[in-house]
Amino acid sequence: MINAILKPATLCMLLGACGELFGSVVEMPRNQAAMLIYNLPRQADVMGLVEYSPGISLRSMLTNEGVVWIASKNGEDACRFTAHVKADTEAASVIWTDIKTIGQSDQQFLCDTLHIAGEESVAAAIEGRPANETEVQAKLANAMVSNIGSVERSIFDDISKTFQSKEDDCSGLSTSADLAACQGDDSLRDPTDRNR
Repeated sequence: MINAILKPATLCMLLGACGELFGSVVEMPRNQAAMLIYNLPRQADVMGLVEYSPGISLRSMLTNEGVVWIASKNGEDACRFTAHVKADTEAASVIWTDIKTIGQSDQQFLCDTLHIAGEESVAAAIEGRPANETEVQAKLANAMVSNIGSVERSIFDDISKTFQSKEDDCSGLSTSADLAACQGDDSLRDPTDRNR
């Protein structure tokens, strides 16, 4: 009875759990819909926002489920965003999304960014419109406020890693003695040179 009164999209919002039953139906075959999402049109694609700081990478892959994006921080996978694409009929597909945390460290802001960018990119692609950058920015601002602790830890880690990499970088040294010393070997240094 309730299904006859409320549209599936309304039920999805009321129940707070959008799944296969309440996904968006797109009038295109499954493979075409999956390829559209995998090759996001430039105007719809805001996934680049995920790579907002050093050490963050984003990779995507076409799977049997649909399209999957995995966000990583310093080589450790943090979360997976999936745009599920399932055939509804030969000429139509059902599309829904979800996100899962897959890493051990606290990367909540990174995962929220992936979720926000992913939802808008997929919606814009299947609706044939440009991404709503104003709405995305507002959602990112809210996510940042909600996850300020995670953001601060991430920034602190980035700064620490930057200082560490500069300490380990010997590429700008011009003499063999300086290069050897930078790498921990003082045997080439002139013992009378007290400035080093």
